[in-house]
Amino acid sequence: NGISMGFPRDIQEMIVHTIPGLEKAKILYPAYQIEYDFVEPTQLRPTLETRKLPGLYLAGQINGSTGYEEAGAQGIIAGINAVLDLRGQDPLVLARSDAYIGVLIDDLLKGVDEPYRMFTSRAEYRLLLRSDNADLRLTAIGNKIGCVGSERMEVLQKKEHELIQAKTSMLAEKKPPSYWSKMGINVKNDGVKRNTWEMFKYTEFTWDHAVKAVPELDGVSDPVREVLFVEGVYQEYIDKQKKEVELFKREEQLPLPEPFDYSNMSSLSNEEIEILNLTQPPTLGAASSDQRNKAVFNATAVAVGQKPHETVGSLMRFRGLELAREQYAKLHV
Repeated sequence: NGISMGFPRDIQEMIVHTIPGLEKAKILYPAYQIEYDFVEPTQLRPTLETRKLPGLYLAGQINGSTGYEEAGAQGIIAGINAVLDLRGQDPLVLARSDAYIGVLIDDLLKGVDEPYRMFTSRAEYRLLLRSDNADLRLTAIGNKIGCVGSERMEVLQKKEHELIQAKTSMLAEKKPPSYWSKMGINVKNDGVKRNTWEMFKYTEFTWDHAVKAVPELDGVSDPVREVLFVEGVYQEYIDKQKKEVELFKREEQLPLPEPFDYSNMSSLSNEEIEILNLTQPPTLGAASSDQRNKAVFNATAVAVGQKPHETVGSLMRFRGLELAREQYAKLHV
């Protein structure tokens, strides 16, 4: 990323000249910085509506972010929600497991101490948030709120149908190790029959091998082939993340009181109380996805969801409501 700074030109030259090999380098264009005021994003709702001024939606640098894409992503959500509000319709809120926009906004709402950039590493479910399946994840949502027309929906439905057919074909017939070995795949000779979908786990297995085993795949379109290949190669990791998302969504169904004063929660540290009072997370999932709140719970939303007894205990301490135990028990039936 180079050297990020906004010092005067002479200071920048001094810094550059301290780097081995750049002692005599000349700076053609010095670095610069932009200073701007922003609204503390903890004062926003997930719709990007301000808490204190209902009907006012904010997007971009004013929310503490930096970058064109980050601003554009917020603008889409703020604009859509402003219109939905005027129409009296339910708002659009994308979860962290739905899109990078969901990760971006969720992170901003927890507060920032420097201009925020959206990095893929910030998304815990990034194996599911891929460019090849963006249409599969978001087109139907766009259609529901009136942002996507019938043409694009037809394209989506055709792709979904093609995906189902192709995967069904790959799952249909299992073949012995000898069959795959003849293709040059290093399969253990254990007598276990494997279908074509399972073979994607082997590093030397390619799409050409899949077409040879299942001739029907020869006519599959490039977009569908890309989705199948990626999901086939990383199927174990993707399946694991899908289970994590299910647990996360359970947490998202548990609302937290808003506004709520956490100052009297004896089980929380002063730092935790300060963070929670500042961010006012709307759900247990939102609170536990905040990296700073790990101490409040036994782990992140994913890890906590795998320990229901501990989760209930944490939730009870967190909310202090008997109702929380009943709600969580129903979710785990």
